[in-house]
Amino acid sequence: MEPIMEIYDDDPVKDQQKRLEAAAYLSTHGIPAVLWGTDATIALSPDVGSTFPVVQSLLVPDNLVQAAAETICHGLPYVLSEPPPGTQEYRRVDPDQPTCYPQSSFVTFIPPLEEITPWTIMIHPASYFQFDILDGTRSFPLEVAPEVRCPTRTAFVDSIITTALDPPLGYMHRQFHGSLMVYLSYIVEDTLRSEPRILTDGQLEPESRSLVNSLKEENRPYLEGWLRGSRESWDDEVRKRREVLQKTGIDKLAFKKPLPIGLSERIPFPDRIAPRLALRNQKKNLSRTLTSNAVHGRPVTCPAVALALRNALRFLRK
Repeated sequence: MEPIMEIYDDDPVKDQQKRLEAAAYLSTHGIPAVLWGTDATIALSPDVGSTFPVVQSLLVPDNLVQAAAETICHGLPYVLSEPPPGTQEYRRVDPDQPTCYPQSSFVTFIPPLEEITPWTIMIHPASYFQFDILDGTRSFPLEVAPEVRCPTRTAFVDSIITTALDPPLGYMHRQFHGSLMVYLSYIVEDTLRSEPRILTDGQLEPESRSLVNSLKEENRPYLEGWLRGSRESWDDEVRKRREVLQKTGIDKLAFKKPLPIGLSERIPFPDRIAPRLALRNQKKNLSRTLTSNAVHGRPVTCPAVALALRNALRFLRK
């Protein structure tokens, strides 16, 4: 999830236009761009706040990712850069910490930096989020910057759920998945204002039901479970969605495509670090054995350890 900066300005429209400068620049140079991530949730919120992420995400056609980055660097004070730290996997999940955006390009602002300006812009291929950027019904132009488009609420939620349960990497990238869940949380909390969400007859209140019904059929169960607080495990939700796709025939590859790998299968450490773990466990076992031998009066074969243990035992007996 992107860090947030707070902006206090008497002209929020000017702030937003400055914030959207790079996306507008791409549009005027023939590269369609759609807001993504936290900026999209801000645009979809009925309340325009004064907080913005330091990182901005844009979707562009797959074949124009590199061209988009170069275009921004050519016309605006940005340079090509590496993936920001927030895109890397947690070390406890994968010590190699791979980025969740291997197909994206990144540009970083050249100081001096204005407060409202994104420090880094991540440019993603639209298909990575299974978003049809050329379908005009899935996005709309922003009032403050008509050249810039934002996903509709339905399209955004559809894309979040699809990406979360059918991850483009073929496995759950924990850092990436967490960001998707934050975006969904923002949309639910900021745009569904009616309370309670579950009526006395057990039905969802009308606005929540309308959003659920507007989604693709395979994504409706997940959002309904989210709203009701009855989501199942990620693995079960993945299977449920796949079953709907198979039953309806929406996705012709649903029967052949393997299920993505879940976190429970990733946390058991990869083979490449198994030898290190085995050595660490051997050392722990040796330490326990030596300690046990010393406590129970059995001989300890390592002189240094024996001396240390003998001194420790003498201290404890005082």
